Amino acid sequence: MEAGQRITLTFEGREFDVIVIDPNGLGEGQPSVGFGFRMVEKYAGIPESTLRSWVREIEGVNSLELPSGKLLKVRDIFGIDGNLYRTVEASDWFALAVDLLVSPGKTGKGLRAKLGDFINWFAVKGFYAEAYVALKGVYTDKDSRATTRWLEARQLGVIVRKIYTDLLQAQGCKDHEYAK
Repeated sequence: MEAGQRITLTFEGREFDVIVIDPNGLGEGQPSVGFGFRMVEKYAGIPESTLRSWVREIEGVNSLELPSGKLLKVRDIFGIDGNLYRTVEASDWFALAVDLLVSPGKTGKGLRAKLGDFINWFAVKGFYAEAYVALKGVYTDKDSRATTRWLEARQLGVIVRKIYTDLLQAQGCKDHEYAK
């Protein structure tokens, strides 16, 4: 494993191009990884051109200046494939999404919903992974698949419940009357 190595990671049916930032970033043999701006556009919905316009060079370091004023480190990493990748470390990518939800500025409702869904998905998966390790001592592929099926069923259930809620509202139901 080496800095600039590009891997394709499939996580919950979504395919990510991940760049190794530091092969020992989280400890010996435990790499830190990041996502390029195109991945942010693809899954979080923030246009790459917008992200590029937020990059500022401050004291010789490239930073992504979010609308809230928060700065995130941007790394320009030459991949072992010879391409240059403008990369944000994975945890900063999530910080970016949260920041836009908390301080939306001109962020539209659709983009905020997409950011919220994205963060929710990863948070639930991460929480269940930690819970299973605490309970069973391990989080297996089988556990991951079961969590994914459960999350997908819940997401599909939201659509069905929304249709039913719309019907009830059309019939004049309000607030707690839905349960009746």
